Amino acid sequence: KFICRTTDASDRITQITFSPDEKLLATTSWDGGARVYDVKTGKRVFRKEYRFAEDAIFTVDGDYLVINATNKEGNSVDFWSTNDFAFLRSQFANKIARRRLAPVPLLSNSLVAVGNWEISIVDVATDFTTHVVPHQSESVFEQFTFDNTGTILVTDSDDDTVRFFDWQNDK
Repeated sequence: KFICRTTDASDRITQITFSPDEKLLATTSWDGGARVYDVKTGKRVFRKEYRFAEDAIFTVDGDYLVINATNKEGNSVDFWSTNDFAFLRSQFANKIARRRLAPVPLLSNSLVAVGNWEISIVDVATDFTTHVVPHQSESVFEQFTFDNTGTILVTDSDDDTVRFFDWQNDK
């Protein structure tokens, strides 16, 4: 059964993700837009324009929206409250670093931001970096994910390797 359609983006959608309760849907697109929609109605409830928006994720508890984007100051990770979509802060500002985002399962307010040579585990609610996983070579992280328990971090790199980390035990 078809639910709804939106034609809000003017260029290719680059990423789509549901909120944990599946009531919201976040998208990013080549037109620089980061948008959030109400899943039942298709109505846009949030929009932020950037030069380029690469990723948007929700924290595991759904309290925060996190956007990886490029604006006139450079690349940053922006944190927004999903209660009222109030802007909280930017972090990891860097004019050249490319970053990826992923929620950390079973760790309520944590998320991951990736720089070129390390992965930082950040608690969005407290603005505290709990762990930093350094890279094991001269190559950069391209993609990463966690197992369902949030214990094992798996990365791939531009040197064609896949690495497994028990990041909570620094292994």
